[in-house]
Amino acid sequence: MIKEPAKKSYWFGRSYKDLFETIRGSFESNVDMIKDLSERIKDCITNFHVMSILRILLYSLIIVFLSLFGFLFTAVLSAIPIVIIAIIMAFVYLGFMFLWFCDAVYRKIHQISYNCPSCQQKFKMPAYVCPNCHKRHYRLIPSKYGIFYRTCECGQKLPTTFLNGRQKLDAVCPHCDESLIKGITRAYLIPVIGGANCGKTCFVNSAIQKLEEDSSSYGLTFQYKPKQDGSVDEYSENKERMSQGYVPEKTSDMRMKYYNFILNRKGDAIDNQISVCDIAGESFESEENTQSQQGFRYCDGIIIIVDPFSIEEFNNKAKEEMKEEEYQSVNRSTQSIEETFNVTNNAIEHILHKSDGLKKLVAAIVFVKTDIPYVDEKVGEKAIEERRKNDPSLSYLEASNLVASDFFKEYGLNSTLLEIQGKFSKVQFFSVSALGKEQKVGSAFVSINADKPLYWILNEFTNIHVPNALEAK
Repeated sequence: MIKEPAKKSYWFGRSYKDLFETIRGSFESNVDMIKDLSERIKDCITNFHVMSILRILLYSLIIVFLSLFGFLFTAVLSAIPIVIIAIIMAFVYLGFMFLWFCDAVYRKIHQISYNCPSCQQKFKMPAYVCPNCHKRHYRLIPSKYGIFYRTCECGQKLPTTFLNGRQKLDAVCPHCDESLIKGITRAYLIPVIGGANCGKTCFVNSAIQKLEEDSSSYGLTFQYKPKQDGSVDEYSENKERMSQGYVPEKTSDMRMKYYNFILNRKGDAIDNQISVCDIAGESFESEENTQSQQGFRYCDGIIIIVDPFSIEEFNNKAKEEMKEEEYQSVNRSTQSIEETFNVTNNAIEHILHKSDGLKKLVAAIVFVKTDIPYVDEKVGEKAIEERRKNDPSLSYLEASNLVASDFFKEYGLNSTLLEIQGKFSKVQFFSVSALGKEQKVGSAFVSINADKPLYWILNEFTNIHVPNALEAK
């Protein structure tokens, strides 16, 4: 256990010593008096005269009195400060236990947690940084170092609970010392997976930007949280690129790249910290690399990106049906959904040591590139609208699932569909265009439905419930 760089509270350390010293001092005074009287008796015997007899008798009586009653009186008188100190200490310990309990219950009820974008760990308590000497306090809670406050070794007082401002201190990951977002948060993790060139980075940035633009219309507040170490943040750069009609730079990170933002209902006291994770599609070509992504251990939901052109039968049909120029402009992913799903499933089962590792998760299966007319007719908005037109009783999400199911069956992926549906606790299909329809050169991209998969996942396991965000627009 790491030693805390703090001074132990008086009532948890020094108070015991002071109490012992007080009692010992009282008894030592009696012993010293007896020794002194014994020396006087010796002097009287050495220098004997008539008055020495009276002095010897007097000193002897005093010694007898001190021996018989002095220690008793001392014990009785010592009991008074002992009782007083004991009462004070009882209140101190009760106060300590009460505050410690309240702090622990508060964190438990509100599911306080934090994600680290560096080592990918999730934890309930960060390490807090002393603003004076910058030493790390790993257990800044009511303890032997203090109840309301503790004193750092440098003399700085630090609050020990959420009630008196602990969350205002700078915080770091207790595992790797990475700087964290300040405040009280519930951390949620949503990895986005898919093969190389399937459009994950475009989707992630479009989805977050769409949330940022439209969240207020659903009664939510959005705040993007850039990297706390001050380094360049990819979202800000990609947002600028997309506003000028340029696609985001393809990610080459072989580890999860965290995009962090706060999304709350207005008036929420606890921040919902959402971490959407992008990762290079090439990472899913290696089970060893995928299994090293510890973030999968803590994810709450998964978004699987499906490039329809990565499905061989569909790609062959599209090549025949589409104009050659239009088909050649498609940046096709060569990794199939089966390969990506199997690698991810095996990785999570390996990390969790469970054969049903995905069963606790919800999954949004997202078909992309639906701005291409041929895709739109097969599995995009146009296909969903046609399905609802034929059966008006269907909701948007129900129609989307039926269209996706027909698509999988038509192109020989029925077994993959059944496997995906059987592995997750809940599955929902979406059709998305991260870049939207054709736009003028230099003008901003306008995505279509990019935010829906995120809203659906958040509806499943957070207090953010915006069903109207999932309806057709």
